[in-house]
Amino acid sequence: MTFLRFLSEPPSNYGYLNARLRSRMTEFFPKETFLELASGSVGELELFLIDSNYGESYRKGLLQQNLSLNRRIEMALAHTATRRLKEAKAFAEGEPADFFEILLSRSDIYNCRLILRACRTDSIGSGIEPFWHGYGALPETFFQDLWKSGGAEKLIERALLFGHPLAVQLAHSCRELKNSGNLLFAERRLLGEILKYCFGILKAHKGKNADLMREYLGRMIDIWNVNIFSRRENKSEDALKLDEPFLEGGAYLSKRRLQESRNLRELLIETPWQKAITRLSDEGPAIPLQSVMSSDFTLWQLKLYRHDPLGIEVAISYVARQITEWQDLNVLVAGLELGFEPEEIVSRLTFAEDKDKA
Repeated sequence: MTFLRFLSEPPSNYGYLNARLRSRMTEFFPKETFLELASGSVGELELFLIDSNYGESYRKGLLQQNLSLNRRIEMALAHTATRRLKEAKAFAEGEPADFFEILLSRSDIYNCRLILRACRTDSIGSGIEPFWHGYGALPETFFQDLWKSGGAEKLIERALLFGHPLAVQLAHSCRELKNSGNLLFAERRLLGEILKYCFGILKAHKGKNADLMREYLGRMIDIWNVNIFSRRENKSEDALKLDEPFLEGGAYLSKRRLQESRNLRELLIETPWQKAITRLSDEGPAIPLQSVMSSDFTLWQLKLYRHDPLGIEVAISYVARQITEWQDLNVLVAGLELGFEPEEIVSRLTFAEDKDKA
């Protein structure tokens, strides 16, 4: 069966894919652009975006007269980033196409968590609808439909009827949240099922690229597990109620290590995550450890760019670069709107050490 499956699949096209992605890297803004924009105003940012790759999406937002300036900018950022990521995935065939589905699953994780949190507060359909991340397995229209469902019960019904495995798991997680009232438990269930779906895709692949994708997923699991470990260490009631708090499959933090470590320093020492403890000490206790680890995870992805010109590294780095730019531009909009000083805005941006040279 494996041989027949191999014959039916298109060959992997890493050479073509990576050449296309490398040519698109020049579209991203360098660090100096962010430093300059942080010293300006929202209006100046608007003019800059109109003349950039975000301009087409921004001009479409002008047709919707009910949108505020900030909302138009946010819409342009979301639509352009989504379009770029979909176009990048369309370049891939064979193995990298499967791996792109895993890389873009962060869209499904983000959107599903928004739905779960809205279910918890009974705010489905109320307030301003979020800008959904639209580059994952579940389309934007699916989440738009759920948002308009009118409540948790109808939402669960629509998700089940949609039929996609991730939609079904979202429905089950919403049901679990409604029954238990424990958001952390529902999120653990949801994340575990999405990761299970991704690992299922990996089963068909072997070799260096597949191993790197397993590490990618494993690092995501490590971040979740450290967050739970920290909350349990701080006697957080919702975390203490979890019968199975930790997810299997971490890259560097085994379940046994998580169970036997007495504190965070002991847990992370002599692993690639130990730098997070040092950074946390330098930056102060106000920075959540999970945020520091997420930043380190992003830096790891960005630095993969030059590791192998014929491997999945280029795609991992490209996706991280696109999402990082999207996030940083959103931070700029919020910081300028709130009147933050340029230094304060820049301190909140996700700049990797050599991001603009990647």
